[in-house]
Amino acid sequence: MKYLTQTITDYPTACKHLNRNELTIEDFKFLPPSQQENAFARHVLLTAIESLNDGWVADYMGYDQDKYEIYGYNNKSGFSFYVNDCYYACYGGSDFAIKSREIANHIIKHFEPQLKVIYK
Repeated sequence: MKYLTQTITDYPTACKHLNRNELTIEDFKFLPPSQQENAFARHVLLTAIESLNDGWVADYMGYDQDKYEIYGYNNKSGFSFYVNDCYYACYGGSDFAIKSREIANHIIKHFEPQLKVIYK
């Protein structure tokens, strides 16, 4: 895991790790303008999570399995993000489940612009 958090620090390296082509905001032009930025940010985050989870998939029937999600909000002093345990369900959606607190904090550090778009 340490290797992945040291090498996957942006969208291009996450795509490379998954052997996928990179998308751009232009690939989301089929959506209404009000949805394009959010859809692209969500795509970037999901790609990062999938690459850093490295094949791990959350088991929501396994309550003893640790799972984490990133929760964020925007208040008067700016954005705040924190890592939340999610044993039964991740509020952001099951595809946002992260296998470790370390990876979740790594995503907050390196993918903050996308988190800000989602939590604005």
